[in-house]
Amino acid sequence: MEVSLLTGKKILIVEDSKTVRSIISKVFSDAGCEVSTAINGLDAIEKISDLRPDLITTDVDMPQMDGYEFCTYIRSGQDPSVPDEISQTPIMVITSSDTYGMREKWFEFGAAEFILKPFENDELIDAAKRILVPDISIKNLTVLIAEDSAALRNMFSGIISSIGINVLTAENGKQALDLVSDKQNNIDLLFTDYEMPEMDGLELCKAARVAGFHQPIIFLTAVSDKSKIMDAFNNGATDYLLKPFLNDELLARMKVHLVNQALKKDQQQRLNVLESKVVSGNKELVENQISALHMMASLIEHRDPETGKHTQRTQKYIETMLNELIKIPKYQAQFGLEDVANIVQSSPLHDVGKTAVSDAILLKPGKLTDEEFEIMKHHTIHGENALRSGEQNSFMIYAAEIAGSHHEKWDGTGYPRGLSGEDIPMSGRLMALADVYDALRSERVYKDAMSHDKSKQIILEGSGKHFDPLLVDLFIKLEDEFQHIAIKFAD
Repeated sequence: MEVSLLTGKKILIVEDSKTVRSIISKVFSDAGCEVSTAINGLDAIEKISDLRPDLITTDVDMPQMDGYEFCTYIRSGQDPSVPDEISQTPIMVITSSDTYGMREKWFEFGAAEFILKPFENDELIDAAKRILVPDISIKNLTVLIAEDSAALRNMFSGIISSIGINVLTAENGKQALDLVSDKQNNIDLLFTDYEMPEMDGLELCKAARVAGFHQPIIFLTAVSDKSKIMDAFNNGATDYLLKPFLNDELLARMKVHLVNQALKKDQQQRLNVLESKVVSGNKELVENQISALHMMASLIEHRDPETGKHTQRTQKYIETMLNELIKIPKYQAQFGLEDVANIVQSSPLHDVGKTAVSDAILLKPGKLTDEEFEIMKHHTIHGENALRSGEQNSFMIYAAEIAGSHHEKWDGTGYPRGLSGEDIPMSGRLMALADVYDALRSERVYKDAMSHDKSKQIILEGSGKHFDPLLVDLFIKLEDEFQHIAIKFAD
């Protein structure tokens, strides 16, 4: 046992049984605590002002004044001889009487722990540590409890706040969703009842996920129907607890998820520090990395000599369309200037997966057979996987996105995944149009270069089939700039 964690803590033990009193006293004395005892509530009241304990343990059934009467008295603040801070002293109930109603009554009252006799020594020590030495990794995290029963809300709040966690409460799903949606609340975990008025737990779970709440959601429910439990998981639940449950079980389940949340927060803080250092002090390093990636794209071009300045032209076509696209309100909100820069800068890597295609296919003069074309199609997946395998940042995410989706078609007939419409990332849709236009305007072993007007006609025919109709409209609006780029960066 980590007894040193409790050394010097003052414990008041209120217990009418001499035997049990001695056992509890020895457990805490061996743990380094300063122990005092009382035989009932009245005895404890007489001693408590001088003792000022860090923790009170109390039996329930005792003569003259039972445990509940004693705790109610010191919590009330009615006795001027009892210091105000004592009314906030955490209480551990140790009793042989156990019903769900009794536990609910005590936790609603504000008890921090409920231990059933007979108990294990370690059980007392672990409970005291949870109360007096909160887990630093989760202390000050925030938990939201959505529960329509005021008594249960108070009970859960008492259990959870006893270990140093901030607690917010909501009477129904709508209130909870408002709290979750307000990012300033920084909610790290959501407990929700299944059945609530106005918006039930299942609806809350779905709405919270849609609103971008990625933290754990734990259902507290009396419903043991497996189909309903599976519905909860299928709609974003992380875990569940069946009522009635032990407070130890509640805390144990919660801690597992909160420790993970604490680790994620720590990692994000470290990442933010690193990113700020990159922005402030390593701009040159970032630029060098981008240059290295562009050299990789250039090597791909040299491996496939027919492509010439293909990557330069497609990059310019994409930049031209993006600068026009972000003037549209819908996309102005979706793509900031940093996104535009990252899409443009990463676009030359769209064919990086061709490095995994054999020369026999890549350099074949003439059209590929059906079997060869199937192999060639895999360059999209090869490129995406390669770009996702490295350190992930906005630049690399867009690069992988473009590599994996630039051969998808608006009507779903493209490859590698057969995506359609807006399921295709915008970066991939942009590259699809730029890639085809450039291929049409370029000379190949098996075809002559087409004029702009002929290429334009093919692009128009592909609107709503191969290409996003919105991008085709932008292409027509910007066709003079496309022609200028094609001439300026000609092979």
